[in-house]
Amino acid sequence: MYKNRIYRQIAADCTKAYWSSILFYALQLIVSQVAVAYSARMLGVFSAYILNNEIQKGLGCLWQILICVAISVTLPLACSTMGELLMFRASLNHERAVLNRYLNKTYAAAVGLRGSDAQFRLEEDQTQLGIYWNTTGMYLVSVPIVVIYLLWQMVPVMGWFTLFVAAVCCVRIFVPVFFRKKTEEYDRLERESRTKMRNLEQEMLEKPVELCLYGLQSDELARLKCLQKDYLETLFVKKAKLETWQKNILGGMDSFCMLVLLAASAIAISSGKMGVESVTAMIGFYYVFQTEAGYALEIVKQLPICKNLVQRISVFYEAQERTDGETVGEVTSITFRNMTFSYDGKNDILKNCSEQIAMHEKNVICGENGTGKSTLLKLLLGLYPGYQGEILINGKELGSLNPAKWREKCAFVEQVPFLFEGTVRENVKLGQEVSEKKVDQVLERVGIVHLADRRVGGEKSELSGGECQKIAIARALLRNAEVLILDEPTNHLDEAAKQWLMDFVRNFDQTMIYVSHEESMIQLADRKIAVQR
Repeated sequence: MYKNRIYRQIAADCTKAYWSSILFYALQLIVSQVAVAYSARMLGVFSAYILNNEIQKGLGCLWQILICVAISVTLPLACSTMGELLMFRASLNHERAVLNRYLNKTYAAAVGLRGSDAQFRLEEDQTQLGIYWNTTGMYLVSVPIVVIYLLWQMVPVMGWFTLFVAAVCCVRIFVPVFFRKKTEEYDRLERESRTKMRNLEQEMLEKPVELCLYGLQSDELARLKCLQKDYLETLFVKKAKLETWQKNILGGMDSFCMLVLLAASAIAISSGKMGVESVTAMIGFYYVFQTEAGYALEIVKQLPICKNLVQRISVFYEAQERTDGETVGEVTSITFRNMTFSYDGKNDILKNCSEQIAMHEKNVICGENGTGKSTLLKLLLGLYPGYQGEILINGKELGSLNPAKWREKCAFVEQVPFLFEGTVRENVKLGQEVSEKKVDQVLERVGIVHLADRRVGGEKSELSGGECQKIAIARALLRNAEVLILDEPTNHLDEAAKQWLMDFVRNFDQTMIYVSHEESMIQLADRKIAVQR
């Protein structure tokens, strides 16, 4: 039931993104195929008029054929161009939709998904799902319309031929249906194998210096070679054989059908049961019918691949964070009551923790390593909802609150601040609708206004640990949140930076919660929360 709900969400996102491009591509196929079928019919009539020496009537048919050809060239071209533009825009919209699902995952689920794996699924699987969804959709829309038109044209004049072509098409469609389970299995295994190789390659690209220092280059390349060999010998060969079998069987059936068609035409003409015009139309109709059968085959072949892609994309949709719940007014109290938490469900990190946060004062969480100090902060921020006991905000259980609205009340500074690509000023502002003057005032307050225009990026930065920490604190201060939370803020700081931080904590006059193991920082707090195993 849960999986079905996720699959419906994926289908809804895909349909919302690609419906317009599907319609234009389907219109392209409908116009081109109907034009070919109509031209074939008129060509048959034209040949009959010419054989009967009715030149004037034949020229009238010829003009219709030429107009039809012009339409089949220009209108599908316009639809295809429009479809391409809409497809590109739809792909970008779909990528953002999938990313939004990923960003709304629970913290535990998000950190459990490997970055390179997520990147591969987003770049490769999401893009391919969009392509397959688009092509399958346009075939599903166009094929029934064109087939109904063909039947309307064919049945009155050549009912036996219609039955013959329909029977052949059904047999052709049975071929990929027969191999469907194998197609789905091989496609799934191929994507899993490629993901493993991509993860290993990404690991080598991210840590080339470490691999060199530890002398692991040969070992890592040997691991990659084993994965590639396993993929080639156990999967790629089997998949190639399966595709070759399908291709040869379908090709043989096409050749057989064409021979039967030619033989039946010759017999019908020689016996006088069918004229030249009917044979000409029949050949044209057969071409269109075969094309539509090919599209139907693509639908059957692509459905198991779409199923695999949907399953792989589903990791972005699983374990979504709640978006409902009560909002929080002014924060007047924060209480931990008999709270117990375990990451694995067996070993408790925190047990029966009952503490009261002093509002508008400085609260320090201290204790030995591994006692759950940082975990307590993450629980307070709602990143791990699976705890026992209560976390009360203004007397209301944290689980009943809207997580996003609650976090708006808090500003969090992590142990190792992450800096995004851009200037220091942009990192501090971080999308907030505030004036440059206000940003500079905050930078001045933490003493880094001289760094405002320096460019930094990601985890690699030329700034010192203290400067990075000041940027993170400035970012938090600019939010003007009611509760400032710092996780081991003195880590990686030199003595000068530590002294600045201590002065900042000493002079801070709002609610502050911070984790520290240093005695000098502990002494600055108004309330001490000692966490023990």
